[in-house]
Parts: sequence; C-alpha cells; structure tokens
Amino acid sequence: GSACEWCSYESYFSVCLSASQASQVESLLSCEPAITAAATSTTASVATSVAAGPLDSTCVMVTEEELCSETADTEGDPCVWCEAGGVFGACFDTSQAKIVSKIGKCDFQEQEEENALEEPLSYDIDCLKLTLDMDEATCLGGTDEYGSACEWCSYESYFSVCLSASQASQVESLLSCEPA
Repeated sequence: GSACEWCSYESYFSVCLSASQASQVESLLSCEPAITAAATSTTASVATSVAAGPLDSTCVMVTEEELCSETADTEGDPCVWCEAGGVFGACFDTSQAKIVSKIGKCDFQEQEEENALEEPLSYDIDCLKLTLDMDEATCLGGTDEYGSACEWCSYESYFSVCLSASQASQVESLLSCEPA
C-alpha cells in the first residue's frame, strides 16, 4: 500500500489518509508528512492492536463510501460515513462520527432527521397555543393536555415555539428545546 499522512482536528480525532485525501482536507485538518516505508510496518501492527482496543480503527480503514455502511467495528456497530465541508469524506465508528459531526455531516444525522420526520407529531395543541403569547415564561409555566410541562423550543434566534414534551422530543434534531 501507499504511505499515509496522519491528519488531526485539534485534539478531537486523528485519521490516516492517503496523500490525495490529505490534500483535500488541508483547510480542515492538520496533516503530518507521509509515514516512511520502514515505519509503515510498525504502523500496521499498531493499527491492528488499536482495532482490538478502545480506539477502534476498523471503520477508518474503509476508504469508500459505499463500503462504509456495510462495515462494522469490532463491537459489531455499523460504521458511519461523514463529510466535512463537501470536500472530504471518511468512514468512522459511531463515537468518532459524533465528534466529526460537530464540523461535518454524517450519515447517521440524516437517518435521525428522517426518523424524526417519519414519526407523526402529537396533535395536542395546548402548549402550541401558548406560542401566541411569544413569551418563554408563559410557555414554561404551561402544561399539555396530560398535565406535563411545556417546553420552549427555538431555532437559533430566528423563531421559537411552545411544544409538549412529546412534540419537543420529535423535533430535537431540528430545534433546541428548554424544558421547564
């Protein structure tokens, strides 16, 4: 195989990439020069021991998006394809993907959003009616038809809405909700 470059995002994660991949992510990650051929065999043995430990590298070794979702880490959990800035894509285990998702988009995020939209929303409008007051305190003091506290949910500073806890849980991937 070819030599790789060790690329990192601050202290959050690191990944071994081909020279071509490293050149695509240089604006997002800091990469060290290629590993020498002599060090490659040492790196391979380290990678093998890491794959069996808590820093599982099984998913990172997959370089094709199509194969990523078909691969599982050593725990049997599915690997996740992530893209950063529309320039760079890599395969990660779920815990690594959660970190990468802070700077990029990962397939599990799309699945969570699809699942959230597939579940029917609760039709209880008691909390929703409190949105008309446009007052967070009024919302947080209100209850739904079952007596559960309402939640104040916002999308950045663009808009806010008062929802029941059930409704808030269904939109949490889209809105930031604050329970009473």
